[in-house]
Order: sequence, then structure tokens, then C-alpha cells
Amino acid sequence: MSLRQKSLLALLGVISSVAALGSLDLRNLGLSQQTERDLERVSQERRRLQEAWTELGLVLALAEQVREDPSLHLPAFLPGVQDALDSLAGLRGFGEDLDDQGDLFALRREVITLRQDLEGWAGAPSPDPGRREALDRRIRAIRQLQWGASRFFNDRFHAMSLAAHRRVQRSYVWLFATLCVAILFAAGLGFFLNRSMLGPLENLRIAAERVRAGDTEIGLDTSGDDEFGRVNRAFVEMSRSLREKLEEERRLNRELDRINFHLEEEKQDFGRLVEIARAAASTLELDRVLDILTSRAMEIVGCFRCSVFQIDPADPDHALVLSSTLRVKEGPLRLNLARYPEIRACATRRTAIQIDDVATDEQMREVAAMAGEAGVASLLAVPMLHRDRLQGVLSFLRDGPQEYFTEWDRRLADAIAGIGAVCIANAMLYGAAREARQPVLA
Repeated sequence: MSLRQKSLLALLGVISSVAALGSLDLRNLGLSQQTERDLERVSQERRRLQEAWTELGLVLALAEQVREDPSLHLPAFLPGVQDALDSLAGLRGFGEDLDDQGDLFALRREVITLRQDLEGWAGAPSPDPGRREALDRRIRAIRQLQWGASRFFNDRFHAMSLAAHRRVQRSYVWLFATLCVAILFAAGLGFFLNRSMLGPLENLRIAAERVRAGDTEIGLDTSGDDEFGRVNRAFVEMSRSLREKLEEERRLNRELDRINFHLEEEKQDFGRLVEIARAAASTLELDRVLDILTSRAMEIVGCFRCSVFQIDPADPDHALVLSSTLRVKEGPLRLNLARYPEIRACATRRTAIQIDDVATDEQMREVAAMAGEAGVASLLAVPMLHRDRLQGVLSFLRDGPQEYFTEWDRRLADAIAGIGAVCIANAMLYGAAREARQPVLA
């Protein structure tokens, strides 16, 4: 259900509640008007009954006076009797049930008979006792009928008033029940709208707080087709894009840290190369230059042995160890290159030879056992060239497994070999000049 449909549902709920209350209010207004009419009718009938009973009381009082004093002038009182009869006749429209029982008709008949008796008494000098007793019985009968009619009318008035008040009470009960239903409906509608509208908004707020805290792994309901479903899908897509950007940023930061670390290492290595160049240039003694070269090269490249070999063009099958970090005896050591194929290959090809695994390399197959006994796992041989002349071969040996020479190690080795080639050439030139000068001095 979309947000617009939910809003329309809420509007229809409010309109229906207002319409129900309005219709009930109109119904109560109609009941109130009807109750007012009924109560007004009861009040009018009470007045009419009171007037009729008053006139009837005057008639009975007249009859009692005539009974005591027959010489009274009756024609002056007879109009009052007619008024009482007219009032009793006016009660017929209200006392239908009384008419059905014959009480009101009997009362009027007795009053008419009483009027006839009074008219018969007019001018009589001395009525007989029988007529006096008949008049007494007539008066008592009228009073008895009047009492019965009064009780009936009072009960009728009370029933009508009670019915009117009950209608009002029922209208209030209906009003209260309708209000309760409207309140329950409004509460249910509010709860539904709260769950369907405020609930997704609260979930979205919590997800935004988590994203702001750095947690992009959020879970929102994206299955809906309403506005909240579309917003949730957009928010999840945004968080996914943000997560990818953060991961890319972290990757770039790691790469930048790695580059900075390597730059720092390269800076240190370049500083060491400068130190090697300065140290080697500080002396022209060949042995001193070679010792500085091998010791510093072993530290920079990182190996357990570094050596400098010189190949005699007149004897390409042998090499002299000019310097090594592992000295076995004083003076140059003559080696058979058949046992050192990497040195021969480097001198012949004049290119760097790198063997990562001596035990499995094809060109080291014949000397692999000997190299294994010496603890050599990998090696690197770099030619020392100066003006296209091979000054020697710089050899690096490592004994750790899986400790291969990297591209940076090869670049450092090439730089050290170049520095060493220049220093060796200068030292040899200095040595040749000094030897040439000695006969002259002698």
C-alpha cells in the first residue's frame, strides 16, 4: 500500500467517523425535538385535566349545596355544569384507553344525570327524601369515577414522561457507544498508520545513524512497492556505493602506505648506495675497495654471503675470488667455473643470472647437492661492467626457503655492481700507475 493510499485511508476514516457522529447528532436532535413535543403534550393534557377536575369540583360543590338548600336559584349554576361536561368531552382525545373501558363515558353520563336531577329540583318547595338519597349516591359515584380517572391519567402521564426520558437515555447510550467505536477505530487506524508509516521512518533513521557511525552493512525491507520501499532501495544502494567507495579508499590508503614504505626503503637504500660510493671512493686500494663493496652490499641486498669474482680472459674456465664476506684463506682463491655455472653464465652473457631455487633449477642440476650442503637456497649473479669491459661478477647467496630476490633487489645489485666496477677500474688504474712509477724512482 502506497503512502498516498494510506493517507486516503486515514482521510476516509476521519470522514466516516465525523459522518457517524454527525448522523448520530442529527438523530439525537430529532429525538430531542420529539421528546420536547411529547413533554409539551403531557403538560397541556395535565392543564386540561386540571381544568376539567376544577370545573367538576365546582359542580359537585353546587350539588351538595342544592342537597342542603333546595331553595337555591339553580339556573345561575347550570352553565357551570355544562362547562364541566365540555371539559370532560375535551379529554376524549387524550384518554382513548379510558374511553374503551367506559370510565370517562360513565363519568360524563353521571354528570349529565346530575344536571337533570338538579334541573328537576329547580322550584320544588320540598323534595322528598328519596330524591335526596339518589343525589347523594350520584355525587359519590361521580367522585369514585373521578378518582379512577385521575389515577389512570396520572399513570398515563407518568408513562409518557418516562418513555420520553428513556428515549433520551437511549440516545445518550447510542452516542456513548458511537463515541467508543469511533475512538477504537481512530486508535486502530492510528496504530496501523504508526506501524506502516512511522515504523519504516524509524528504521530509516536507525540505518542512517549506523551509516554515519561507519557501519554500511545495513538491512532494510526493500520488497515493498510503495514510497518507503523505493526510499529503502535507494538508501541501500547509496550505502552499498558508499561502502564500495570506503573500501576503495582503504585500498588506496593501503597502497599509498605501501608505496610510502617502499619509498622510505628506497630512500634508505639510495642513502646506502651513496655511502658505498663515498666509502669506495675514499681509497684507491683494491683490497680495501672490494672489502667495503662486499660488506655493504651484503647488508643492503640482504644475504648471507657476497663475493666478487674476476674472470681471466686467457683462462675462461677459472675465476679468482677477489673478495668475499666468507674468507677461507688469505689471497685470491682460484675456482673452477665448472662448479659455478651461474658465474660462467653471467660472465659469458654479461647479464644478471637469478636462480630462485637451486635444488630444482635445471642449470644447477650438477652442483645442486654441493650447493645444498653449503646451505645455498637461491642466488643472484650480476656482471660488473665499466665501459663495456667486464671488471668482475658480483655474487649474492641466500639460505632461507622462499626468500627470492625481488626486482628491487636486482636493481640494487645492478647499482652496486656499477659502483664497484668504477671503483675497481679506478683502483686497478691507480695500481698500474704506481707500478709503472716504481722503476723510474729506482
